[in-house]
Order: sequence, then structure tokens, then C-alpha cells
Amino acid sequence: MNESRIIQAYTGASGMFVGRFQSIGIISGNTDGIGELRECLKDILSDEGKYEIKFRDVNRYYSTGYKTAKRFYIKAIEDFSATNRMRADILTWDSAD
Repeated sequence: MNESRIIQAYTGASGMFVGRFQSIGIISGNTDGIGELRECLKDILSDEGKYEIKFRDVNRYYSTGYKTAKRFYIKAIEDFSATNRMRADILTWDSAD
């Protein structure tokens, strides 16, 4: 089977069962593109001396969490999403609606 035709998807939730607004996000792409994206994230985390990044760590403009997340976001959008090697979809809803 051709690895580049296999699609991988990773999901995450934000605010689930807490607060008014809930979100679910998914990043998807072919095996090769997602694998390259994963390696880029590992390199960025290593450069910043981090093991992982969580949204709760992205709390101030000059925090290291913000800097790390921004580097990854720019890389993902400019190098992967813009060239159709990955896709990001976010569904957000108002639980009071």
C-alpha cells in the first residue's frame, strides 16, 4: 500500500464541559506530511528545551510557551497547510445556545 495515500488524523478538545464555549480540533494529512510535521514539532520543542506544549502554557505574549507555539503554528501554516500536506479544522460551539 502506498504510504502517501494513508490519511492520519489527530484530535484535541478545549473547554470540554467547562465554560460556555466548547471546541474540538483535528489535524489531518497523509502519513508522509504528518510525519514531517511531527519531526518539525520535535525539533522546535528541542530548540526551546521543552518536552511538550499545552495551551495553558501559552498565557503571555512573551512566555516561552507562546514563543514555542508561535514557531510551530507558523511552520505548520506556511510549510504544511499552504502546500496541502496537512489540514486543520476547528469546530467551536456555544453550549448556552
